[in-house]
Amino acid sequence: MNKKTVIILGYPSVAMAMIAGELLNRLAGGYYQVCYYATDDASGSDHSLEELGYYDCIAVEPTHSLAKPFDYVIDINYASYRSQLPVIARCRHVYWEVEASSEATVHLKQQADFFISRFLYGS
Repeated sequence: MNKKTVIILGYPSVAMAMIAGELLNRLAGGYYQVCYYATDDASGSDHSLEELGYYDCIAVEPTHSLAKPFDYVIDINYASYRSQLPVIARCRHVYWEVEASSEATVHLKQQADFFISRFLYGS
């Protein structure tokens, strides 16, 4: 089975992309090859993950390149626009708006559930 590739861009911190990537990877049961974009100066410390309501480990790998084509780009809070990232135009862009708060993990899970229902099980 050929896995679809997904990259997640997060704003205001890479921690949102890390959490979203981990949740999507777990909920989709490995159907997608998921990674998150990590800038050189970005860090997703345990403290910033806990501030967003996430207390588990992160197993999804980061990438530092947007050069390869991905099937889906999940853009949290318009990260590509705000950070002026050169995202490949042939990807299917999906935009998520999530407030950076202690409830962010709950909202990211809801977005991941919708993504799976729309793109994995939907048309």
